[in-house]
Amino acid sequence: LLTGLKKIKTNYFSIIFADGSTNPKEIKNMMIYLNKTNSDFIFGSRYLPGASSDDDTIVTLIGNKIFTLLGKIFFKLKISDILYTYVVGKTKKFNKLNLKSKDFAICVELPIIASIKKMKITDYPCNERSRFSGKKKVNEFVDGFKILKKMFRLYFNMIW
Repeated sequence: LLTGLKKIKTNYFSIIFADGSTNPKEIKNMMIYLNKTNSDFIFGSRYLPGASSDDDTIVTLIGNKIFTLLGKIFFKLKISDILYTYVVGKTKKFNKLNLKSKDFAICVELPIIASIKKMKITDYPCNERSRFSGKKKVNEFVDGFKILKKMFRLYFNMIW
């Protein structure tokens, strides 16, 4: 993901999932909203009014709510779905983030670093579809621990 994003030559980029759970038809409205709000990044949200998820389990739903709350408390994030990395953004701003995560922790690293660097982020209601094929690659507990560890590292790096 990071290698691909570093090669982008366009003014804007989008992160969508190869498993078909993100609907590319939503990108147009996300782009309109990006420009309307003069944001640097728009994060898709499964939890705003009019949004939904056909893929969430009770564990991922509860975990996401907890991680999103931690993002709001420790980083003052103003997004409602920190773990859904369906993003539209400005390429130049992305290139300034210098992200490091090579696993699922990138989903929290991206909005947190953008917020720390005073970039404007917001969210937009999206509908996560069922996967076209294959199984979920995330292990809720193992990857959840990696995500939590990343959030703590980012927080302690920020305050020191």
